[in-house]
Amino acid sequence: MTTLGTSAARIWTGDEWEAHVRLLLKHHHGAGEYQDVPARAGGDYGVEGFTRSGHAYQCYCAEGILSVSQLYERQRDKMTVDVKKFIVNRNELCRLFGSTVIRRWLLVVPEFHGPAIVEHASKKADEVRAASLPYVAQDFAVGVITDDEFAVARQQIAGVGLGQIRVAVPGSPPDVDAWGAANSSLLNMLVAKVARLPTLADVEQRERFVARMVESYQRGQVMLEHLRSLYPDVFERLIDCKSARERLLELECLAGTSPGTQLLNRELSELRAELTRALPGVAPTTISDLVAEAVADWLMRCPLDFPASVAAEPS
Repeated sequence: MTTLGTSAARIWTGDEWEAHVRLLLKHHHGAGEYQDVPARAGGDYGVEGFTRSGHAYQCYCAEGILSVSQLYERQRDKMTVDVKKFIVNRNELCRLFGSTVIRRWLLVVPEFHGPAIVEHASKKADEVRAASLPYVAQDFAVGVITDDEFAVARQQIAGVGLGQIRVAVPGSPPDVDAWGAANSSLLNMLVAKVARLPTLADVEQRERFVARMVESYQRGQVMLEHLRSLYPDVFERLIDCKSARERLLELECLAGTSPGTQLLNRELSELRAELTRALPGVAPTTISDLVAEAVADWLMRCPLDFPASVAAEPS
């Protein structure tokens, strides 16, 4: 099972994945090139859409936490069932495709692992070609792909807010002691600053706050890497926004104009508002996690600090 700090991914429901893929396909292929085939409109023929250039698409998201073998089995079964529909619904698909000849039948999934599903796709392609279907090209192939095939369209859609980026980091809370042993300077800085917050006078409260900040930092670092890899434009806007806020924060902390708790709460609120405006394609839950990462990062370094004088801050 994936553990915290190793990977980040969008957690999809089946309906969300279908809507996401349909939007990608329309944007990728352009107006008039991609044709939706809603099941409710004409029955389920083993395709959810096709292009005039000969690509048929079916999308599938296996829900739940699955092992590699379980994921393969579900994707294999989905491919088997839908390719069979693509064959047996011959008369309906002849009318649906018209003069379009299908060269590729592609199952679009969030992820797949290993060659087994690719090998299964080759077997299914043999079955389709053997059926001598009038709407199938001689070089017909079955494949499995992810939305990485449409990376440009994915980024463009997210950049204008048409689709929402929601990043999740699976796993258990981090071991603060283990992380602290490997990052002693960061942890010591965080502990020292938290000790100066008057609203965290209790030792247990401070320890819980430190643990939450460490978790937020670790989660946020994984999420940032996910955005950097898949949505570089969104990542750059995020870093620009965070850096600009950090410069202002450092000046204010040097001037000592705001009490500690007031400053912390204001930064949480204002950074969330700024990121929401700057990143319209990022889901609110992911924005909240990114804000928490930024505050944890600032507490572990120099920009966000609470002078010792704030110990007298009134409640």
